[in-house]
Amino acid sequence: MNLRPRTWPGNLRLLPRGGGIGRRYFLVNLIAGLLLVATGQAAVAGLFSRPVAYSLDIAYSRFPARDLGLENWLDAHRSIRRIKVTRQSNHLNIRFETTRPLGIAILQKVVAECEELGYQGRSGFNGKLFDAKQQGSRFSTFWVSYNRLPADDRAVTAWLKAQPGAGKVVVRREAGLVVFEFENSDPPDPALNGEILRQCEQNGYQGRQGFMHAFGRYP
Repeated sequence: MNLRPRTWPGNLRLLPRGGGIGRRYFLVNLIAGLLLVATGQAAVAGLFSRPVAYSLDIAYSRFPARDLGLENWLDAHRSIRRIKVTRQSNHLNIRFETTRPLGIAILQKVVAECEELGYQGRSGFNGKLFDAKQQGSRFSTFWVSYNRLPADDRAVTAWLKAQPGAGKVVVRREAGLVVFEFENSDPPDPALNGEILRQCEQNGYQGRQGFMHAFGRYP
């Protein structure tokens, strides 16, 4: 085979001259090498990606014999990994990570699936979301689930805006939940979330089912 290279513009010489077999062999190896590099980059990106961690605590009065069904259901979701399901007294503790924030929607799905699997007598849940990409954010997002809601959120919004520990307040409703988003004081007021729940009860929010808290913004 003649190894004298074909001359490309700018004296870039890549392809061997001569038979088509040599060229095809060269191109096959080039494509294989590029695919290998792309695969390696994807693997490295996945290895060093910053996951989103969820924790959920649900109180039940009755449990199925095992938690395997729930673990299998969680494991069937491609975006969910590092699953851990444990029990403590009458509480079901669920921990997992996702590749991106899924908001409270994933927790609603988990709660619904638990009921399908025989977890009964739910009296409440509380959850936490930790997004490493938003670590250090002064914003908080607080999702709360109620059975009954008032006509609007103006009263509790006005109250929260008047609090020295909260700024840039937004209160909205999302998938039947009330979502509080605000900027914390520095340092944050650790009692503020509890005060929000008490104000909601005084303003017509009834039958609280549970809540989830996260630092950061999740529009």
